[in-house]
Amino acid sequence: MGNTMYWNTKTWDAWYAEYKANQAWRTEIDRSGNAEDEITLAEAARVLHMEPTSITKYPVRPPKHWPEPIRVEPSPSGGRVKRWYRRGDIWKYGELRERGGGGRPAGTSKTTRRFPYDGDPRLDQARAALKASPDTPTAQLAGDLARQYGGTAGTWSHIVRSARQNPEG
Repeated sequence: MGNTMYWNTKTWDAWYAEYKANQAWRTEIDRSGNAEDEITLAEAARVLHMEPTSITKYPVRPPKHWPEPIRVEPSPSGGRVKRWYRRGDIWKYGELRERGGGGRPAGTSKTTRRFPYDGDPRLDQARAALKASPDTPTAQLAGDLARQYGGTAGTWSHIVRSARQNPEG
């Protein structure tokens, strides 16, 4: 035996197929053109082989590594702005981008939650309500919490469900 490692080929093939599927979200980067070219957001989408509608929110909610525009001008139609980016900055973003796009406001860090609503003060409110009336149906309890604390009954039902599944913080 020594230092020889043995692998189950079916297990390895299944793992590799899943690995390849998880990498499929990445797209090729169109490297044609000059790195100093100024391109619009729609052209940036083409460089990244993405649908232009996929990155329309990037200027407002930028994903990690998204570049700042080098120039912003009002559009001829009025009411909107046209942003220009360096092609090389878009290439760099394409290399560094991570799955999931943008969403986290600048200056906030990623947290690790143990379960849904972990660390949310509403979870403690839901736990207290469950402790006070454990036999109340989730929908009724969610409606009561929404009226008492604000928010929607739908959101509160998720919070109550998490509180039932995770009674201790």
